[in-house]
Amino acid sequence: MLAAAGLTAGYVTAALVLGAAGLRRLRSVGGVPAKLAEEISAAASATARMVGQSVAMPLTVRVKWLPLLS
Repeated sequence: MLAAAGLTAGYVTAALVLGAAGLRRLRSVGGVPAKLAEEISAAASATARMVGQSVAMPLTVRVKWLPLLS
């Protein structure tokens, strides 16, 4: 199980690094590719925010109601 988590983390890290490098290259070209890079970056940021909120929300609900249960 730990090996699978390590591999997954490695793949995600590699994808982020390569994706960032690709976006930098698109921005450096300018014009339409730069606009595409900005749209991709904005979509990725929005997705990351949604994922972060969906993970954080159940945690805050549990912490919020925990004192009421004791």
